[in-house]
Amino acid sequence: MGRLVRRVDRRLKALAPAPRGAPTGVPLTMVAGGAGMYRNLWYAPGAGVAFDDAGQVFASLARPVSSLGADLSRLPHVTPREAVNLFTAPTNAPEIARGTLFADGRGLRNYARFLLANLPAVLSLDAPALMPPPTRWQADLLDLIGVMPLVVDAPLVRVGEALLPPEPGFPAAIDPRVLEIRDRVAARVEAWSERERVYLSGYHAARAVMTDEAAFEWALAQRGFVIIRPETLTVRQLVGVLRGARLVVSASGTALAHLLFCAPGARVVEIQPPGTSSAWGRILAELIGAEWHGFSASGPRAVIDTPLDPSPRPDTAFSWSVDEAFLPFLDALAPP
Repeated sequence: MGRLVRRVDRRLKALAPAPRGAPTGVPLTMVAGGAGMYRNLWYAPGAGVAFDDAGQVFASLARPVSSLGADLSRLPHVTPREAVNLFTAPTNAPEIARGTLFADGRGLRNYARFLLANLPAVLSLDAPALMPPPTRWQADLLDLIGVMPLVVDAPLVRVGEALLPPEPGFPAAIDPRVLEIRDRVAARVEAWSERERVYLSGYHAARAVMTDEAAFEWALAQRGFVIIRPETLTVRQLVGVLRGARLVVSASGTALAHLLFCAPGARVVEIQPPGTSSAWGRILAELIGAEWHGFSASGPRAVIDTPLDPSPRPDTAFSWSVDEAFLPFLDALAPP
């Protein structure tokens, strides 16, 4: 009798409606989806993330999400429940017949990655490039190379045929098609030849903060350098300055991507903060025919004081100062 009661009890529980608040939806799972054409994908343009009806999130696009301090739980129509992220398909999402998901979340926010890794892929697409409303600098770059993307102004869309291009090799490698980007831009922007010595300031850098940059800029100005703050100029203005520059100094970081627009034979001096080992600045300089010189700062890294709002600053941020030996190094290379 007891066994029968237990069986009936289990059957009644199975027939009972799910309690309010029970998890519903498809769990999202990262998969190693590579380049190719996929059918019926969900695409969140703002995050640069794509996934299918089974909840398979393509790692080649989604991997940068975590590097931005975000996670899949912040995607549209996704609810986090007990260590899983559940997606509930909307019934009114816009539909796009065909397109290329050419930029991941990191490429949409990082100038160097967008210019040197994602943008070259647009040149040979056989399907429209899909992206959220572009920023000013993205729109300028796209206009200068003559590419009109399909702007998707919606948090989530359904793509009937979605093309995923190969994952960029940047920063270990740079797509040689950046030279075509360079040629297209150079054909539309004239050089400002009167600014031959240029310093690309990182005054507003979020990750590697140069604590003595103001004094350093003053010393460079005494040597005939024009101090350029990239965030205050349009892409066209930056290109004009760099096309006419014969000597460019910059710390390692996103600003180095502007070297693409330097003239062949220009001299480039990269100041590498302590512990920095990235080589893509040298690779880019060699690719365009510039003369690259590196200077490794020997001072210590320091922890940055946490501001009132720490969100703009990544966890890997640090501060540093220019080695006193740099100015003699620069003067020997290019006397004032």
